[in-house]
Amino acid sequence: MSNSSGDADALIHILYIDDDEGLALLMQKNLRRRGFSVEWAESGAASLARLGEGGIDAVVLDHVLAGETGLDILPSITAMPDHPPVIYATGSDDTSIAVAALKAGADDYMLKGISADYFDLLAAALEQALERARFRRETAQAQEVIRQQRDLAEMLLAEVNHRIANSLGLVGALIRMQSSMTTDRWRSTRCTKRRCVSTPSPVCTAGSTPTVRSALCRSTNIWTACSPNSKPRCVTTSGRTESCSPRSRSIWRQTR
Repeated sequence: MSNSSGDADALIHILYIDDDEGLALLMQKNLRRRGFSVEWAESGAASLARLGEGGIDAVVLDHVLAGETGLDILPSITAMPDHPPVIYATGSDDTSIAVAALKAGADDYMLKGISADYFDLLAAALEQALERARFRRETAQAQEVIRQQRDLAEMLLAEVNHRIANSLGLVGALIRMQSSMTTDRWRSTRCTKRRCVSTPSPVCTAGSTPTVRSALCRSTNIWTACSPNSKPRCVTTSGRTESCSPRSRSIWRQTR
């Protein structure tokens, strides 16, 4: 019993849609010999209900049914997600039926018969349709994987760009900070070299400026040793003592 169940599971499950029960029994007998398990549905409603349950690998759909045609049912079958492949069978040699069936989504078209050759051709058509359906599924799965990987790559690239932008902004801020600190140090050093100093000895002032610092910060010399009766002298930043100019002598005064 278990072996029979295992053999049935190994078979390819076919749904045969036809209003002729005799042909359905003949189809079951002949296709089972060729590795197929056949279920029969006599109407469109019954076939759609069975397809909705799942477990069907392929469909053989007859053209002439009771009160309807296979073309009436075919769009509903092909509209199902991941629908099984459909082989459209009819006893008519009207090519317009074949064209309409293929346009509606049938995978193949066959003229009905009852000979062994017909069932051989039908089995071959079913295998080819199943192979094409398998290829479509694998292609769709591969495309889905590629899409997911592309989305992941785009997300990672956006994150990398965001982090690079943040890093560049931080580097720019550090460069500006360093430049500002360098400028401040340069100004501090320059002011230190030109800083005025006061000494206990008499000093010279210029004009109305109250202290020697404000007067001498505009030059590189420090004036010292001034007196009313002595010649004013100035000490340069290099340490040399030089005579004051006439204009400078005219503006000094005794501050002691």
